Amino acid sequence: MGGSNESKWFDSMVVRKVEKGDKVLFWCNRWVGQQSLANEFPRLYLNSLQKEECIINMGEWAEGVWRWNFRWHRDWFVWEREVVERLSLMLSEATLVEGGEDSWIWKQDRTRNYLVKSSYLAL
Repeated sequence: MGGSNESKWFDSMVVRKVEKGDKVLFWCNRWVGQQSLANEFPRLYLNSLQKEECIINMGEWAEGVWRWNFRWHRDWFVWEREVVERLSLMLSEATLVEGGEDSWIWKQDRTRNYLVKSSYLAL
């Protein structure tokens, strides 16, 4: 088997739909942006006390609004705060849904459900 090329092909055909955030690792899974947050923000990842947490464990719902609650090994230097602000901006584009369910969306079919036929046609 071809390995990595085949898995990259499949990965490009699906997208995570994150609502609750209980099945997606905040730092390690690609769920917002073009790569994992650990790859996008390696300095933040290294300073995080929550490296292996799911999204749902990275904050809380308060009066129907999601609030991020990050825990860091140390405070940020002034010159590092721009990176923290970039993360905040990226996260503001994500929409979590209280009580929602995480799922996968198959991009190759208009119903968004995986069909072998659409997979075959995409190949």
